[in-house]
Amino acid sequence: MTDHGVLVHPALFEQYFVYLMILELCTFSSLMLSYALFQRLLTSKRIFHPNLTTILLFQPIFLIIATFIRQFRHILQVINLINGFSFQICSFFSEALAAVCLNMTSSYAIERYIAMRNLENYENKYPNNHIGLKIILGTLTLLVFDLIVFYTSLLPGWLAYGISYVVQIVGIFFFYHVYRICKQKYLEVWQKRYSTIDARYNTQGNFKASRLLLRLAPYKSITSILLLAEYQFLVDRTLYAQTFYTYVFFYLMHAQIIIQMWLIIFLEPMMKLKLKAMLRPRVKPVVPALRNVFGEQLIYNNFEESDIYFKHFNAMLK
Repeated sequence: MTDHGVLVHPALFEQYFVYLMILELCTFSSLMLSYALFQRLLTSKRIFHPNLTTILLFQPIFLIIATFIRQFRHILQVINLINGFSFQICSFFSEALAAVCLNMTSSYAIERYIAMRNLENYENKYPNNHIGLKIILGTLTLLVFDLIVFYTSLLPGWLAYGISYVVQIVGIFFFYHVYRICKQKYLEVWQKRYSTIDARYNTQGNFKASRLLLRLAPYKSITSILLLAEYQFLVDRTLYAQTFYTYVFFYLMHAQIIIQMWLIIFLEPMMKLKLKAMLRPRVKPVVPALRNVFGEQLIYNNFEESDIYFKHFNAMLK
């Protein structure tokens, strides 16, 4: 077992660790609030295929669970109920889930590759999210295995980082290729005189998803490369500074996913419209009163009917 993720004492800026924990709790709360809004906008009405929707929702969930493990570890550390072994175990699981979140570009690529291979019948062939769940499970298994190899020093660390860098760079070109093919197919189907409604619907859905991921891919890949570099050259550089720079790494991870969710909201017109509808105050439409030719009101609400009834009742008593 390596010294990665161990409890270090003394450590860089150790006297400020309590404040760093509070700051992490604040960024974690922002992540949770953003995810709650993102989940509501994405699932209130079908926007993307269930497979892509599942992957979009699960990526922040992995980071949320990873941060929750860290918050639990922080509490144990503050009340002095944690030892070196349990500290490193918590570090392993939290960083494994963070690595899955960071490398979900490959999951998007696999899902879009399957969609590209079934452009005109993707919706009919895969009507549910089973493929998306299998992709997520495969990505999780592969990256946890990769992290085990990294923690046990079975292979050099630079190899794991190198693979991740390559995946992120290739992802940008892959999504551009998928977008180009989907756009071409979309135009072909819509220009056909006798193309079916089903074929048009499928190609339009694939084109819309590929357009979103093409716009999102550069941001996701570039920020992921920067985060990997921060982890490789700062977190893993010295044991003394490891804990402090791990805090910085999770702050940046929170910022990356929060910005990613908001980018998706503003890049997808339907989600943007839903957000505007939520923020716009609901004004109850005023229905003009129905009156007869003499200008007398014909329809009354419950309160007005009660008032008229008691007025007539009082008049009868007089």
